[in-house]
Amino acid sequence: MRNVAGGAFLGFATVVMIFLILNVGANAITVSNVTNATPMATTVWVLWNVSSEANNTVEYSINSDLSDALFSSWDNNTNTPRVKIWNLQPNTSYYYRVWSYNATNESDYVNSSIYNFTTQECVSYKLVNVTDTSITGIDHPIQEAIDMICPSGGIVHLKSGTYVIDDSILLYDNMIFEGDNWTTVIKLEDYVDWPLDKVFITNANNAAPPGNTNITLQNFKIDGNRANQFHGGGSGWYNVIVFGRLNGGLITNLWIINATNDGIRLREGCENITVSNNKMEYLGHAAIRIRDTNYITVYNNTGHDLGNSGLRISLCQNSNFYNNTFYNTSDAGIQLGGYSGHPLSNNNFYNNVLYHGAWGIWFSWIEENGAQNNSFYNNIIYDHNWEGIYIHGAKNTRFINNVIYDIKAVYGTGDGIHLTNLAWDGT
Repeated sequence: MRNVAGGAFLGFATVVMIFLILNVGANAITVSNVTNATPMATTVWVLWNVSSEANNTVEYSINSDLSDALFSSWDNNTNTPRVKIWNLQPNTSYYYRVWSYNATNESDYVNSSIYNFTTQECVSYKLVNVTDTSITGIDHPIQEAIDMICPSGGIVHLKSGTYVIDDSILLYDNMIFEGDNWTTVIKLEDYVDWPLDKVFITNANNAAPPGNTNITLQNFKIDGNRANQFHGGGSGWYNVIVFGRLNGGLITNLWIINATNDGIRLREGCENITVSNNKMEYLGHAAIRIRDTNYITVYNNTGHDLGNSGLRISLCQNSNFYNNTFYNTSDAGIQLGGYSGHPLSNNNFYNNVLYHGAWGIWFSWIEENGAQNNSFYNNIIYDHNWEGIYIHGAKNTRFINNVIYDIKAVYGTGDGIHLTNLAWDGT
């Protein structure tokens, strides 16, 4: 009996082993219901189902055999992937298939049959009304209008009314995005549960080459609906406008209100951008934040009731900041700082009015020769609780004809100008 039982067990084990061997490398994962939403002129959504949680991408080409194919971005760790393909040519037939890789075993993967779609003809002008509905069933009508603009550029105009959205707005090259002045309101939906640093409005290639060129935002209001967002664990902390790797741009006549983080942020690679005549209020961080940029012009902006500073700037060169007014700031009216390897140089700050905050101008640098040849003149600074101007390390810095008064020693020294750690010839 013992031998019979042992033989039976060995037989069962052999069958299991053979099954496992035959299954090694086999495509156990499957896909189904592959489809695409209504194509726009330059984008399309592809959707499908996977039999288990997977990492997913789309292979696509203008050739029916998928030669010279490109791949989309990935939608990972899901069994209901939705992938958007960008930068398509208008009025063009495309062929595609989907790929899904088992999220826990990449040797287990599958691809689909080949499908096709044709993009729509593009337009150079698109009017959006507040009553418009989604064509794709995925994007909001504003983004769908943007996705209909020709690659050579054009205008998207939002008529008066309040547009409630729950996802980012992505802009492309040579585009004007505008409203009917402040009667056009773009408002964030209640409790969208965005991750940390989600962006409200941005350029499509803000974080990677080649970037974008010549984008204009003008004549509308943005309501971040701050009171009705989540604020725990990084959820719901979003920036309103973020441009990166943008060469040539204008942000003008916007009213930005009730956001949880920065109002306008210009990040790495931005050049030749003008920010003018905007109003920013009740923001969780800075009104305008600038980093690693060149040839920026910021003028005639106002900001108040800010959780950080009016202007927060680092790693910026050859730029001008003038005729701005910032008040009721938790930190400085103008805050300047930086770190090793990136210069803050050849900038001019003049004719600004800074009042009722911690500092008027806070200027701190931690690298020798990192901040050079910056000028501050004809600024009016008053009613601050630490110092009017605080400088910690700078070289060839000029302060000329600034008016400083009513500085209180509530927390700091109460000095009009406070200089410290000037080992690098700050003047």
